[in-house]
Amino acid sequence: MSSTYTDQIAADPTAESAASAPSAEPVAAPRRVLIILLGAIGDVVRALPLLGRIRRAWPAAYLAWAVEPKSQAVLEGHPWVDELIVYNRRRAPLSFLPFLVRVRAGHFDLTLDLQRHLKSGVVAMASGARMRVGFDRSNGKEFNHRTRWGLLRGRSSSGSFPRTPSERARRRRSRAHRGRCWR
Repeated sequence: MSSTYTDQIAADPTAESAASAPSAEPVAAPRRVLIILLGAIGDVVRALPLLGRIRRAWPAAYLAWAVEPKSQAVLEGHPWVDELIVYNRRRAPLSFLPFLVRVRAGHFDLTLDLQRHLKSGVVAMASGARMRVGFDRSNGKEFNHRTRWGLLRGRSSSGSFPRTPSERARRRRSRAHRGRCWR
């Protein structure tokens, strides 16, 4: 049974500070990951760098992407995507239930909900994944909020996916430059 961040806080008030603090033990790598971004082509293209980071962090993981037909061509044949689960919105609402059945059959360990809509939240819930990651309540829409990114702590000291040395150097330069820009 999966629980949301809100459920964890309600059950244990100390869980909020534990969720935001770095974990001493690393999180086990998920075997099956579902990315939920049913949106437009631009949204999917902007999310592609995340796909690369996930693949580098968990090279053995099975990566599926829930997408609509208009963005399917962007992901079709992509070497880092193992499966596309396509939701045909033109046939809605009749096509939604079979789509959810296909999502549930994926037996995902982790869902990454990159949208803030009720529909993507329903897809994440239907997946049956123990860990569902999405936007925080303050940034969500339509009552769609889920676990914080902090629950994935253990991937690196910052709680994010591991950065390459060049990414760390670029980030340091950016921070230094940002301080000079606005003075």
